[in-house]
Amino acid sequence: MNCQKGDCALSITLLKQANVSSKQWFFVLAYPKTASTALYSLFSLSGVVEMPMHRKETYYFCSDQYADYTKLFAENDAEYRGEVTTTVIYNEDCLRKMSREFPDAKIVVLMRDPIKRALSKYNHMVRRYGVKQSFSEIIRQEQEFFGTFKYQGKYDDLMAETGGLYLENCKRVLSCYDKKQVLFLLTEELTTEHKKSLSRLSDFLGVEISCETDKLPRANPSRSPHSRLVTLLLVKTSMSVNAVALKIRSLIPRSRLNNIFFGPLIRLLLRKLAMIEELSYSSKKQVNVISSQDMAYLVDYYNKRLHGLDKFIGIPISKYWKWYKESL
Repeated sequence: MNCQKGDCALSITLLKQANVSSKQWFFVLAYPKTASTALYSLFSLSGVVEMPMHRKETYYFCSDQYADYTKLFAENDAEYRGEVTTTVIYNEDCLRKMSREFPDAKIVVLMRDPIKRALSKYNHMVRRYGVKQSFSEIIRQEQEFFGTFKYQGKYDDLMAETGGLYLENCKRVLSCYDKKQVLFLLTEELTTEHKKSLSRLSDFLGVEISCETDKLPRANPSRSPHSRLVTLLLVKTSMSVNAVALKIRSLIPRSRLNNIFFGPLIRLLLRKLAMIEELSYSSKKQVNVISSQDMAYLVDYYNKRLHGLDKFIGIPISKYWKWYKESL
């Protein structure tokens, strides 16, 4: 559930005069299940960043379905323009495209404890796609599982790409952008040190962001579906609509599609399907616990692959991820 106007009253003070005709580009490169939707909600309400119309993420950098990226935004008085994306950070081609087209952009890289992120992703797969395999089974046979996972799309996996390569992907970001253009941020900083994190974002962007609450807006909470069959049917319907829309776009000139209101009709249909899917979930929280054996397996897995991440991003990671072994 996105933050509503009454949930998180934000006040924004621009520290420098906004120039609408020369907006600064700003992108949050987040991993899936890192509270990226909550951060999107915060920026959308704040007015600091002019976000895309109609949707959180455009997938512009990982597709060729849009001829003009700037037309996806509605002009307002925000000093910055950009989006929160969960596909660019672990896709080198997408990142290179972003850096070519927006070399002066400011970048925030958002990461979460990869063990908690993996479990959250698993819960999402169980809730939305009816996955029956256990968490323990998937993390030990990840390549085999995702090789046959028919709903695979913008989310890659539980562990390897989206979590195990944090360090490698952060290095790639700094190969595309100057260090002064990049801010590394942990989800745990946002959730446990909310105001301090907003202060870091304020300093980085050159705008003051203040929030009356001490918590990040809550979004996409883990819940159980009333009926897994109904939820899966809605998911398949939405995916089919998207597939048909992409096929039609490839066959009919974009100008003609705009004339017949194709885009607005598809967006309206997808929004209605999303609303119905939202109603298909109960308020009961979905709970899955990591066993001690799986925890030991993942701690060893990630400490080997993320050694040195703390020094590279300049954050005392073990303060937030208790299992993490700091570099000497």
